[in-house]
Amino acid sequence: MKRTILIVCALIAALAVPATASAARTITTAPVKVAGGYQVSLMATDGDEDRLIITMQQGTWEDGQSDVLQFTRGVRVTIKGASASVKGTLGSRGSVDLRLRGARTNPKAKLPKGCTGKRGTTRTGRLEGRLRLKLPNGRFVTIRSFPGATMTESGSDLKCTSTGVGDGGDGDDGGGGDGEPRLMLNTMADGVNVTFVAEKRSLMLTRSSQDQRDGRATVSAFTTVTASGSNLLTVSGGGARAGVRSAGRFSGNGEFTATVSSGSYATGPLTGSLQVRLQGASAVAIAGDDAILLNGDKG
Repeated sequence: MKRTILIVCALIAALAVPATASAARTITTAPVKVAGGYQVSLMATDGDEDRLIITMQQGTWEDGQSDVLQFTRGVRVTIKGASASVKGTLGSRGSVDLRLRGARTNPKAKLPKGCTGKRGTTRTGRLEGRLRLKLPNGRFVTIRSFPGATMTESGSDLKCTSTGVGDGGDGDDGGGGDGEPRLMLNTMADGVNVTFVAEKRSLMLTRSSQDQRDGRATVSAFTTVTASGSNLLTVSGGGARAGVRSAGRFSGNGEFTATVSSGSYATGPLTGSLQVRLQGASAVAIAGDDAILLNGDKG
């Protein structure tokens, strides 16, 4: 499962930070538990374009759903010295008015992995005020404090050329390592991109939308659903056929039949009833489009 988790983290990180960053001012928070079994965390950046990223996690990375909202208009992030604030509208999803309290300098903070230059200044404290937020289940919650807040103001010559997420691991604790079978499917419709990946011990679906106006806010959304189990992907006929078994929030089954194959690569339709249930959205049908099977000849 290691590779699946890292893929998710890399995609979320890609929403948050450009590949090369300089003199960034950022405040992040540890997750806060709210009603409905969700954990909510924030990342806010004060830059040429202020942005606020809200992550709502239900369940675990291995078995659960993660929803990420990125706001690039409608919010104002101000970080200067020992003070920081995040204010604005989230459109139909709520509003935010938070300030950093009790900020203390952390002299032991280290440079993020993949970065060079001066460390800059790191302070810890708590974000207090009010975050009114609509959860994926449609209910609103009000969060008045994020106790674990970290504010970072990088040095003027700080350069970061990597997210520091990692290279995907060796895959020995959950499938998907080099040489293991992997079934992938990607669709795009009405500005929504859906990617499905099945491995022997894991299923993952990602659903992302382009920037959309929501009142005075501009928001993009990214949802990930994961499930773990055993023999979720089985391959037969030297890669000519494959079956996908459901787990967690996934239901139904999928059958892959290769129409074109070359060595460890094959393409063909994924048929069946396989789908996934999303909090706050209709079920997403997965079967019905062409898929790619990698390393099927080694299954």
